[in-house]
Amino acid sequence: MRKLTVLLLSLLFIAQALRAQVGATTLESFEKEGALGKWQLTGVEGEISEGNASEGAKSAHLVFRQRQEGGSWPMAVLRLGPDVLPGNDWAGYEKLQFEITNQSAEVIELRAGLRDSTGGRQASGTFSIAPRGSKTCEIPVNRIYRKVEPIYLGRSEKDNDKAPEFLSFYLVLIAEQDFYLDNVRLTADTLKIEDAALLDDPFGRGEIGVACGLSRAAQCDVRVYDQAGALVARHVQMTDNLDWRWSDPEELATLPPGTYRAELTVTDVKWDPDSPLRRELGTFRIVPEEQAPQAVAWYVPSTRKVMLDGRPEKGAGVITWAQITGEKGGIEPLKIEMARNEYEGGQVVFLSRGKTMRLEFEIKDLKNAKTGEPFPLEGGGIYQVGYVNTNDPVYYEVDRIGWWPDALLPAPQMYARPGECMPVWVNLKSGAATPPGTYRGRLEVRADGLRAGSIPLEVRLYKAALPTETTLRTAFTFSDELIEEINGGKLPAGLLRKYHQFIADHRLNVDNIYRSSPPDIETVEYFSRRGQLNAFNLMYVGGRVEQKGEIESEGYLQSLAAVLDPYVAELRKRGLADKAYIYGFDEIGGEMYGMVKKTFGFLKTRYPEIPTITTGRDASFGLDSGLDEAVDIWVPLTPVYDLERAKAARARGREVWWYTCISPSHPYANWFIEYPALEPRLLWWMTYQQQVPGYLYYFTNLRHGQTELMRIDGHNKTNWNPASWRTANGDGCFIYSGPDGPVSTIRCENIRDGLEDTELLYLLEKKLGDGGTAGLALCGELIKSLTEYTGAVQKFGEVRRALLELLEGTE
Repeated sequence: MRKLTVLLLSLLFIAQALRAQVGATTLESFEKEGALGKWQLTGVEGEISEGNASEGAKSAHLVFRQRQEGGSWPMAVLRLGPDVLPGNDWAGYEKLQFEITNQSAEVIELRAGLRDSTGGRQASGTFSIAPRGSKTCEIPVNRIYRKVEPIYLGRSEKDNDKAPEFLSFYLVLIAEQDFYLDNVRLTADTLKIEDAALLDDPFGRGEIGVACGLSRAAQCDVRVYDQAGALVARHVQMTDNLDWRWSDPEELATLPPGTYRAELTVTDVKWDPDSPLRRELGTFRIVPEEQAPQAVAWYVPSTRKVMLDGRPEKGAGVITWAQITGEKGGIEPLKIEMARNEYEGGQVVFLSRGKTMRLEFEIKDLKNAKTGEPFPLEGGGIYQVGYVNTNDPVYYEVDRIGWWPDALLPAPQMYARPGECMPVWVNLKSGAATPPGTYRGRLEVRADGLRAGSIPLEVRLYKAALPTETTLRTAFTFSDELIEEINGGKLPAGLLRKYHQFIADHRLNVDNIYRSSPPDIETVEYFSRRGQLNAFNLMYVGGRVEQKGEIESEGYLQSLAAVLDPYVAELRKRGLADKAYIYGFDEIGGEMYGMVKKTFGFLKTRYPEIPTITTGRDASFGLDSGLDEAVDIWVPLTPVYDLERAKAARARGREVWWYTCISPSHPYANWFIEYPALEPRLLWWMTYQQQVPGYLYYFTNLRHGQTELMRIDGHNKTNWNPASWRTANGDGCFIYSGPDGPVSTIRCENIRDGLEDTELLYLLEKKLGDGGTAGLALCGELIKSLTEYTGAVQKFGEVRRALLELLEGTE
């Protein structure tokens, strides 16, 4: 078995190519006289130091004072003019880098960033620096270019009237601390093509596309040649994310049927213009009008989002309508691989050319290929992918603004509108006792009420069976009140339980970290007895700085006891106290440590078996704040989490979870609507890799300005406002509300799939008894660090298959 493990992991290994730095511009080195004179210091004292320099002889010693109640955050700002960076143009750079040296005995947590005077471009990051340690901090700036117009690199102030007046590099601390800063710079590594694909025209009429992601902005030159080698089309664009479509009807009308080829040349015009990168993208055919199919379909994994104007990649295996109706054969099946007692899905994308098609779908005759035993269809379903209309989120960079796929609606009829993709989400749920093997059936298709044909469906069911209970603990807020509110204050009988069951079926605890009173104990017991609840919050404690006097009073503590004493007594009686926790002091800083110590100390004395948990900011996890005895579970943001410090805290008997919210943004993973579908799933692989036992998320059904239940407004567009927190799309909301109850999302399904993946990793660890070595090796194939991880859907599928195969060998 161990030889099999090594062999499979060896086959997965791919050496990481080294990338060298090709360019850099120093923004501040502190070597020149009066260097700090250019800085604006608010609540900060600074001086030039003759030591602690990463380069040269000098650095800046910055002392951040404690923020005053109601005052501004202490901040150090360096304003840069075009004399430092011509045109204030950072588009040719990849990273903002700077060195921090921490000579203190405390962990430093800081936020830093770069922004321009227009407010249109900004990048930021959060960092923690170990005691007596130094760190090179990096903030990616390569994606900032996407909002800049005109798309032209190397512009000067005279030929670009939109150039910003200045750039600002800033540092913010939330605690009274000091450190040494040096060598603030913008850098660029060797240009890398992250992916490049020819998007085929499935109708054979030449309306192709080219998509290409780059490590930073560069000149992309797409050329299309006919079979005689003559150039018939060209597109040149400066971008880091090429998304070009050749759709000029007059230009395409002049082209005769035949075979054409496309190539891409990428030139680093800023740093290495003489070494262009070339990619042959492949060939495509233009067929006569009468031979073009009227509708097509293709398969897409559940870890990829399909835009309305999406097209299949070259080689994706396009299915024509004639094949679906049986006039032509040769359809490869939609394949789904899964363990037992698991949910897994896939997508079939339909695209009509000539008319709107009303389609209906049903899974038929899905049976074991050897025994004929049917696959259980309960718990699965077929859903229409609904689109939500986004605006600029401001808080993070996005590839595009407009309609994004997100909602999964149980629609009995779906409409494929000409020219717009209509993805159909096929979800399956295997039983714990379903016999393993290969199951084959079909997805029956009806068009305009009549049976049109079918698409073959194949399921590979592995032997491994997931437990009903989930190992990882979650603290995700679901608000019953928001459900009541959007339903007009009146909930039909059983509707709230339907939402709760939906959450539990997605392996999340039915919970609310902000609840003002303990949860209904019958609901707690119901899901606990079903094995669908492993943690829940009793109630939120603490508050804001302005409430300091009230919180520190004996009256406040006695009011908590009056509520919690009888409830905890009942929990103990029912054997549920071991799953309870008390959450409080949300994201507080040092000014509230005293209140935390007093309040949590009171609660721990009264209810010693119930852990206290906070997202309070202390990157040392209790040592620097003096809260080591008061806080049982620390929950830092993912960028602040440090595995070694977490291990040290665990050795002291504490736990360290982590959380995400509006922060962080790329390069860290998150699950905003505009982020790749794979990221919500990968976050759980990261959770396993970093040995994190719990995940906190502040809301699941938050909404802003949405007063109506979700509905389809037209063919596949919804009426839902996705800006759930201010302008951020999907932040705090991956569960929608429809007329019949909860509406899932692509993000929600990938969250569950990621949780199920971690259960497979835990199961592998248990079966092999290797302490997680094999599972961590698999994680390493996908995740180099919390900011370097794969975006390749195919690669993810290969690694997950390897996980299932490893488990297969243990049975």
